[in-house]
Amino acid sequence: MRDDSGCDEWMGLVCGDRRYLQRQKMLKKEILGLLDAGGLASLKDIPRRLLGLGLFDALLEKAWDLRRENPGQMIQLSLLAVQVAPKLGARRFGAQKLMDFQCRALTELGNAYRVADQLDAAFSTFCHANTVYEQGTQDKSLLIRLLDFQASLAADQRHFGLACTVLSMLQKHHMTAGNDHQAGRALISRALYTGYSGRPEEAVGLLREALSLVDEAEDPDLAFAAAHNQVTFSVDCGRLDEAKKFLFLNRRRLEIVGGRVNRIKTSWEEGRIEAGCCRYSRAETILRKVQTDLSEVGLFFQASLVSLELAAVLMKLNRRQEAQPLVIEAARLFTGLGIAREALMAVLMLKRMFEAEQASAALVEEVATFVRRSQNDPNARFDPSPR
Repeated sequence: MRDDSGCDEWMGLVCGDRRYLQRQKMLKKEILGLLDAGGLASLKDIPRRLLGLGLFDALLEKAWDLRRENPGQMIQLSLLAVQVAPKLGARRFGAQKLMDFQCRALTELGNAYRVADQLDAAFSTFCHANTVYEQGTQDKSLLIRLLDFQASLAADQRHFGLACTVLSMLQKHHMTAGNDHQAGRALISRALYTGYSGRPEEAVGLLREALSLVDEAEDPDLAFAAAHNQVTFSVDCGRLDEAKKFLFLNRRRLEIVGGRVNRIKTSWEEGRIEAGCCRYSRAETILRKVQTDLSEVGLFFQASLVSLELAAVLMKLNRRQEAQPLVIEAARLFTGLGIAREALMAVLMLKRMFEAEQASAALVEEVATFVRRSQNDPNARFDPSPR
């Protein structure tokens, strides 16, 4: 959940020699320049004078910067850092601090595997990092970062209860340390996973508290995530008036972050609110544009989900003939995307119901809601209401 690699802070912790520290900072900057210019290939014949703590920190800093751009290279750079860590020298740092370096590199590598959706590799790497941590100085900040990433992995593995337990502990730690912003970050993640667990009302309360803690100027992306999730979960639990008011009051916050995807997501929630408030013509206009925009940016699962929501709106408007092609196309795309088996079965059942002219608006809504839920709960089971 942190926004930086913490390299300079770490160097200050492990090295009391100011001249050495200053030199390594300069070398790190030089290595980062090489990586920016030539990528991994630039390290093939790296001069011996650049080997050391500066290289180690540069590798991890660059790896972190690539987390949203190139997870594959993030893994490669982290792997190199793991190889460099034992060679930094026990004589300079001591055996325990050398283990800290190795733990730090393994922690970042585990997170790199997680970002790349290699969850089994992430789990085994974090296990290794925990073992190495016990052999080091057991630095608290290193442990917090390791736990932070492990909470994210638990959530990726859909172990939301475990993730929330760890995040609650992290939140208390940051509050005790007087770091409200980091406490807010932990609380936002905890709220998200609480909502994913099927408790959207509780999630809304947690997000309200989190927004009072985070520093929006420091991290506008975080503020956007909290505000957007509050709208989403308010809609999920039927608090439509509250969602609409919050969206109106926070529109600037939701739009100022920038980025087309964020703007599309905001419009999507607006469309869901309009549909929930029975303003179907307005909902149709919004959702049609959202569906087109999501397809244009390559978010095909989300675009197909919007197609189901749009089909439900058209059914409410008694335009079954227009709704059916949307469901058929969504079924085709979901089949190709390989979504969760139960969700796919629900969509295919809906398609058959349309073909038999037995589909209802209520059934389309139920299927769309279930597919949305199944994104985060692979164990969810579809149990349509009796018709």
